[in-house]
Amino acid sequence: MGRVAVPAGLRAVAAGRVDLVAALAAAADLSTPRGQTVATAVQAILTEARGDLAEAVELHAEAAAGWAVYGFAFESARANLARAGCLDALGLDPGDAAATAAEVFQGLGAASLAARALALAGGA
Repeated sequence: MGRVAVPAGLRAVAAGRVDLVAALAAAADLSTPRGQTVATAVQAILTEARGDLAEAVELHAEAAAGWAVYGFAFESARANLARAGCLDALGLDPGDAAATAAEVFQGLGAASLAARALALAGGA
């Protein structure tokens, strides 16, 4: 379930199906730290979609840290990029979160995501 939860959550939000994201969050296996990270990441997506950006900032930060523990650099960077977007929407400086995401995306060769992160960091 964990491998598909976060990408599925992002696609569900993009399709306007926030209800599916809630189902993914409810189905996460909370008995493991990885499962808790999946639940946090999906909850961050859901919280952001519902417009509670301040809470989403915190949840995305928690998810990014959780993914980093497991060496999931892409998911960690994606959470940092989402965090940067929320900070920017709140009128706060997205610099550190965006720069961290950009560095990882550049290292992974994810040019379009790196460009989005750099734009938020003020480097594009």
